[in-house]
Amino acid sequence: MTYPARRSDRLFNDCFLPPETLGVRAEVRQFADDLIRPLAHQINTTPESRSSFPHALFKAMGAAGLYRIPFPADVGGRGLEFPTLATVTVLEELAYYSPSLASALFDGQAILVGQTLNGAGPGLRNEYLPRLVRGEFVGSFATSEPEASTDLSPGNMRTVANKVEGGWEITGKKRWITNSVAADYIAVLCRTGERQTFLFADMRAKGVTVSDPDRKMGNFVQLTADVEFDHVFVPDSHVIGG
Repeated sequence: MTYPARRSDRLFNDCFLPPETLGVRAEVRQFADDLIRPLAHQINTTPESRSSFPHALFKAMGAAGLYRIPFPADVGGRGLEFPTLATVTVLEELAYYSPSLASALFDGQAILVGQTLNGAGPGLRNEYLPRLVRGEFVGSFATSEPEASTDLSPGNMRTVANKVEGGWEITGKKRWITNSVAADYIAVLCRTGERQTFLFADMRAKGVTVSDPDRKMGNFVQLTADVEFDHVFVPDSHVIGG
């Protein structure tokens, strides 16, 4: 089954958007029509599994430069005048055929992980954000927890990072973490004493365990799972910020 052609242009027009944003919309729409539309029914109806992350579409998005759109030129981004407007336009166009793909492969990857790295110190930012912009790794963003849900106050958070020589050790559990079954790196919000700190951890590090993805009633492309940290070491250079 192939999804039918778009009808959205009959329902509204973009007369108030700047030419820069119209260009982004046309570019991403063409990408979605060519590459997502033929696969949309399949990916939108295939239940979650460890093997169902759409690696081919992720690589295609990187090759097409979609991850460059939100970011400044100094990290390989496009340096647009209106990057936020362009970013939400990308989400609209990707979500036309698959909202869960837009959430996992663009929101989770570019907005949550990418913009978090964009606010990191120069060393971490300049090493990893250009790689994310090129689509070289899958990122994951971990805040919610089994006990705290999305109440991220320090008093409720159970994931802690303790200072050790040369870095930090993370112990705790995160829940409903998008892309975690396929991620190479993860931004983890931890309690550090009376503060909270984001750390950038390697998913292949000793002590990281990812459960099978949650089985949901829909939203299948957005793979979410529990991530457990058992004294996972993160070097000082991978502290994103407090």
